[in-house]
Amino acid sequence: MRFRVASVQDAGIPQSFNDARLWIEDWLNCVLGDAEFGCPNGCLMLVVFATTALPKAPAVSRLTTNAVEGPILALHVVVAPELIEATPSGDHRALICGELAHRLPAIPLRKPKGLDYDRLRKAVIASLEPFANRAA
Repeated sequence: MRFRVASVQDAGIPQSFNDARLWIEDWLNCVLGDAEFGCPNGCLMLVVFATTALPKAPAVSRLTTNAVEGPILALHVVVAPELIEATPSGDHRALICGELAHRLPAIPLRKPKGLDYDRLRKAVIASLEPFANRAA
């Protein structure tokens, strides 16, 4: 399984937020990329919404099954831009890890056939919690 960490964000979000997001993507691919969750050619995309431009909160997830590489399950987590801006740049990794670990949806709206989502979710949370901001 492949992992991506993307964002939908307002202008002015610090570069350290993007650096932390990319670090988390690399980390998840390193520690979980070879793990088997029942969907070997799938991709889990964690999407951090850090924007005030949305008229309402996004759905908890989205499944794309027509991607050439395999199905993509996008899980959506909202983080207030004000929280990111108020967090020191050196703490952005801990902030994002904490928000992802504590806000991943318990159940996606749809999931790829064969995916053991519960086991995948627990593995992602366990991988991020050691880096999480305990105050999140």
